[in-house]
Amino acid sequence: AEARWGVKEVLAEVQKQHTVPAGARIQVFHGLSEMLAGSSLADTGVSEGSQLTLVVSPPRRLLTASSDGTAKLWDAVSGECLHTFDSRGFLARWLWRSEVNAGCAAFSPDGQQVVTASGDESSRL
Repeated sequence: AEARWGVKEVLAEVQKQHTVPAGARIQVFHGLSEMLAGSSLADTGVSEGSQLTLVVSPPRRLLTASSDGTAKLWDAVSGECLHTFDSRGFLARWLWRSEVNAGCAAFSPDGQQVVTASGDESSRL
């Protein structure tokens, strides 16, 4: 790294060496100072031998389950529906037999998959 490098150059180098999930938010810190657009490593106080902290946040996504038998993935920033998971009546069948008028949906621990569940103790991944 060179002292004149900005955020774009630092992130480009990081992405050459590490896999970063699509849509992830990446921030670079030196101590408590975040490296912002338009600043260089030198502007942020970085000198030879300094250590940087890289913070990778998953995409801001929201998952909902509905009584129509679908689960939806939303962009929490824009409010756009990114994907509809159609369980082909799976949740809907359960809803008609259940006293509870809702299904369940959750992300896997790595955030890469979605699971839906119902009151009949069945689930789909």
